[in-house]
Amino acid sequence: MFLSNGLTVEVFAIDNQSPAGPIGTISSPGAAGLAIDPSGRLLVARESHGDVAIYNTRTFRQVGRLQDRGQLPGSIAVGADGTTYVGNVFSARSGPGSVSVYEHGSRQPTKTLTCPSFYMVNGVAVDAHGDLFVNQNRTSSGSPEVDMFPAGSRKCHALTIGEYYAGGAAVDPNTGNLLLADQGARSILIVAPPYTSVTQEITLPECIGEQVFDLALDPTTSLLYISDPENGADVLSYPGGGRMATYSMSSAKGIAIAR
Repeated sequence: MFLSNGLTVEVFAIDNQSPAGPIGTISSPGAAGLAIDPSGRLLVARESHGDVAIYNTRTFRQVGRLQDRGQLPGSIAVGADGTTYVGNVFSARSGPGSVSVYEHGSRQPTKTLTCPSFYMVNGVAVDAHGDLFVNQNRTSSGSPEVDMFPAGSRKCHALTIGEYYAGGAAVDPNTGNLLLADQGARSILIVAPPYTSVTQEITLPECIGEQVFDLALDPTTSLLYISDPENGADVLSYPGGGRMATYSMSSAKGIAIAR
């Protein structure tokens, strides 16, 4: 498991019976959102660098880089075809957020997706069909909105899903369910296709955490890993939501699971 904190990416061995501290550290200033690509490499969105650093998950050495000039990249999703989607929180000049798209093998954005309502893009997720979901806030104080770009389209449409404050996003590859981190309500929203309403809400008690910043699903073990800026990472049963373990770390932001 990988957890970012803005300066480094901490590496944890997954042992939910006896969770322990980090077994390694990757120095990556600006580290925010994380993802694992189809080749098993770790992708790190670096807000302060305007890029995405790529690391070998065994040696922890940097092996590549995606340019995202003029943007503040904060979240990442990778499609089954290798296309990488980078959610830019804002532009480097405090303009509204966007999504930079990199076709497989490209080191520069092949296109940029925007939506009239975009302000602060906090999470991106892509399903098996290539449909893109963007979890974003329309204002600095919240007003969250989930927007969908159908596969291959540059046009967005808003989904009728209510949140308090948009966070990370993920898709269950087995069911197509959309998972949303609602930072304002300490909860995870589960939205089944055709994405017209919330199907289930997992609410965390305050003793677990104050926020759900980001999330990563391991469908092979039916476990959901969430990053909590106050505590580190909590492991929940999925879709039940019962807490299984906690990995302690302060200032946790992005999260990714490698198997």
